[in-house]
Amino acid sequence: MEHEAASVEDQGWARETRRAAWLLGWPRAVGVSAAVFAALGCGQVTGLLLWPQAQAWPHLWTATMLAVGALSLVLGRCGVRDWAVALGTAAFLPAAWMTVLTLQALWPTQAPMTPGFSDDSFRIAVLMVIAWNGAGLAHRLSDLRPPRRKRQAT
Repeated sequence: MEHEAASVEDQGWARETRRAAWLLGWPRAVGVSAAVFAALGCGQVTGLLLWPQAQAWPHLWTATMLAVGALSLVLGRCGVRDWAVALGTAAFLPAAWMTVLTLQALWPTQAPMTPGFSDDSFRIAVLMVIAWNGAGLAHRLSDLRPPRRKRQAT
């Protein structure tokens, strides 16, 4: 749709076409980033089941923030917009708690009781800010990269 909007003379139609392309694209972007961060939450809790001593690890929250930052850079590099990555980050803590509940139902004596840190509301806000900045940084870095030159056929 973007190519159609760029090749037409009617600016009103081009603006509406770009808006429609944007509206059709954002649910997929938020869904992809939500799936990635939900998988991170599930993986963290499953890791606590496999390595119970990690529950007392003092740097678990720091490692979580670093993982969110790294995944945000990857998602931003793949073209997911920064606000979509930040919205998708909101799926991290609910997915982690649902994994805790599922593991407690399956293995009541061995399952972790928490995702490894308290579920204060500021933690999700911190993760969203990290995700927003990570994806935005990836976009800015890709803008600085020189364009690829096409190879000439020999």
